[in-house]
Amino acid sequence: MNRALCIILILSSFFLCSLSYTAHRYARTASDDIQTENTLEKVSVSFTKDFQTLKDEEADYPTSETLSKLLSEYEQYNPTIEDISSGINPTTFPERILKHPKIKALLENSQFPVKSYGWINATAPNAKTLKDISESYKNEANLFPLVNSFSLLNIHYVEEETLKALFEAENFPNNTKKSEELYCKAQETPLLKSDIAKILEVPQNHKIFSLLGTKTTFWKAKLHLNKKCEELILAAVPKKDEQEKIEKYIVIKERVYNEK
Repeated sequence: MNRALCIILILSSFFLCSLSYTAHRYARTASDDIQTENTLEKVSVSFTKDFQTLKDEEADYPTSETLSKLLSEYEQYNPTIEDISSGINPTTFPERILKHPKIKALLENSQFPVKSYGWINATAPNAKTLKDISESYKNEANLFPLVNSFSLLNIHYVEEETLKALFEAENFPNNTKKSEELYCKAQETPLLKSDIAKILEVPQNHKIFSLLGTKTTFWKAKLHLNKKCEELILAAVPKKDEQEKIEKYIVIKERVYNEK
């Protein structure tokens, strides 16, 4: 066997070994990825079940009993839980508010966190969105839970500039003073609807409660494992006959992605 042929055989052997190792490594990685995704899927089912406890609390706030417990019990998955509905949503907010100069200025600011999740409040709807979905569903009875009586915002998660603009748009008496007072109180301590009414000096059936409440309607939760993330969007479904209370939380969107 000549020298050139020997070299070719040796190189071929190295190449085949390398190819075999690479194929094995990728197969092992793929298997690990599948195992991680399966684990995250099982954990997310358990997490969603445990999340249901939140429906019985009268107010949602960052340090609430349920949220704190979830963060602790699922600590190994580095969980995050984020309110994604307590802000201005151009699709669900009533046009009278969206047309106000202060609100328009906020929406035109590219740095302003516009919200894309939210129910439509039956007493303060976005007329165009309500018309569109009414035409799609034909029967008004089918609009629930898309349209309900739940407050659009949770006072514990609303940004200060948003609250000030909303009070001005609603022409609320002493709007600057009252919005500042309410915002500060909500940052200091959990508030109930009765607390908000007392601070604002209004009855509990005031129209402001179409906008402001103490519960969050949409949440984003993330669970992490082996450089993968399971992301859940959870929606609070109100009780049909008692729409200020929550019947359950449902997962409306779920995805797993690789983290950088």
